[in-house]
Amino acid sequence: MLEHAQVGTDQDILPCPVCAAPAFRPVWDRFRGGTDDVAVTCSGCGLVRRARRRNEAGDTNEFYTGRYRTEYFAQDKRDFARLVERAAPYQEIRLDRLGSLISNGVRILEIGCGPGYFLAAARARGTIVSGVELDTDQARFGAAYYGITIATEPIEEDRLVAGSSDIVCLFQVLEHCADPLRFLAHVRRLIAPGGRLVVEVPDLNNPLVSLYAVDAFKRFWFQRPHELYFGRQTLEDVLVRAGFAAVEVRSFQEMGLVNHMNWMMTGEPMRDRAAALATGLPLDPAAADPAMFPTIDTVFREADACYRRTLESHGYGDIVMGVFTPQREAPAAPSSPAAWTIR
Repeated sequence: MLEHAQVGTDQDILPCPVCAAPAFRPVWDRFRGGTDDVAVTCSGCGLVRRARRRNEAGDTNEFYTGRYRTEYFAQDKRDFARLVERAAPYQEIRLDRLGSLISNGVRILEIGCGPGYFLAAARARGTIVSGVELDTDQARFGAAYYGITIATEPIEEDRLVAGSSDIVCLFQVLEHCADPLRFLAHVRRLIAPGGRLVVEVPDLNNPLVSLYAVDAFKRFWFQRPHELYFGRQTLEDVLVRAGFAAVEVRSFQEMGLVNHMNWMMTGEPMRDRAAALATGLPLDPAAADPAMFPTIDTVFREADACYRRTLESHGYGDIVMGVFTPQREAPAAPSSPAAWTIR
């Protein structure tokens, strides 16, 4: 949809929050929940964003104090005890990806930490952890359940001590920022000399979006709370403009072959995240032939692993993770990438 839309301007649409260019090209206009939103590609820097209108409220923090959870979370994510139980295994994958950055005594701050499941996993590896979460219910739960200090004030208020963290983590946070450069400036002041910023965002090179172009998935994936839509290059470009240098930026394919086949055949999400991440046959072993099931399941798991590796090797994935280091001097703006086209 919108394949033939032309680059243009609209006085009612705010300019790009990264490069301030007024011109854009619409690329998608069917958002989750049927909201009256349009995704556009900036003609100046190539970033895909939700077109914000001038009459929209400027401060988005209030939305994340509770409304986001009730309006956009699946029902099982509103049960914090169940959420932390399901999310815990995934945090080990995140930590493994960070490798040698995670070591005894490293001070980690996670902004947008939810109930704190990543921080709990990081603490178990010897780090010193703290968090920021605007949703006070999640913050209270995490403080009680894990015993982790979780602040609830926006970092823009600068109440946290400058240079107090060796690693600051933004997992699935930056895409929610209407003014990413301002937000990242506040993040940067919290990082100690020699420290790192870890950013994880949804990947615009998600195969269901940019390879298979599954309309049903795109109507699910594009959603109003996501202000920005990053690929690897545009994520790095935004961080460079904010005064960081990339150490490494990679795409990872987390959802498996079964999940992709399900979307292509049914146009619906799977029942939960665990099912979408599954690598084996989507069957109950007790209901299958016990003599043959293990063999076929092994073949399927090998095929799933090959599928994910192939996607990643060709630049596809459903998340982008980057590690960045603050620069002493803000570098020059990067060259503009080619405009993104969503089929």
